[in-house]
Amino acid sequence: MTLTDALTLMFMKDLFSTPKGRVHFLTQVADAENNDEGAIFEALKRRADDPQLQRLVQRHAADEERHARILLERADAQGVPRPVIPENLKLLHRLDEALGGFFKKPLETNEDVMRMYLLLQVIEERAVTQFAMFRDGLREADPKSADVFDVIEEDEERHLKYCHAIARKYAPSEKVHDETLAHFREVEAKVFAQNSTRNLFHALKTGLLDVSAPKRAFWWSVGMLSRVLDPSKPTPFASVTLQPALEAA
Repeated sequence: MTLTDALTLMFMKDLFSTPKGRVHFLTQVADAENNDEGAIFEALKRRADDPQLQRLVQRHAADEERHARILLERADAQGVPRPVIPENLKLLHRLDEALGGFFKKPLETNEDVMRMYLLLQVIEERAVTQFAMFRDGLREADPKSADVFDVIEEDEERHLKYCHAIARKYAPSEKVHDETLAHFREVEAKVFAQNSTRNLFHALKTGLLDVSAPKRAFWWSVGMLSRVLDPSKPTPFASVTLQPALEAA
């Protein structure tokens, strides 16, 4: 485990130690699973000329909606009201901004479809990478919520296969595909690290972290150092380009 991972897990355990911290986290993940990715699926659904694409998009979207329902059930089980997640903490929105913004643009070409599914791919790669840490962070405070991520992770690994197959099918060339994927991963790694710092400061400023004064000072120092260093946090997928073909869906 890297130092960054160790600090992230320590932060999660502090955040998850109280119901208000857990409900914020579970609501935020549910929002990302359904509302944030929903904009992508709506755009893809309008590409009605490809039955296979439509079938996979509908299945993918239905899975994410189900994940959101499960997560919100666990959020409600914490016994405190769900928060409204601030826009500046929404990773997908920050990623879209960093990539020039194309959520609202119509998917007019095959390359547009490729780009949209490569965006989904880097999102799914991040999810699969983070789930083990989510489980470890939640296990002691809320084992039932930790177990939810086992169920979701199995679906997300299948979703990655959808992304691999569809992005390659619509890519104008392997070179364009691989260069676009590398660029998206690079941008996502930077945006993810920046958004993690935003989440840290939000938790400190809003009282989500119920910790001692010395621990608060420690987390403020970590956040300030992160701002100065402006790190990047690639996933283990960063060097992977060749993907398996998808069998009949």
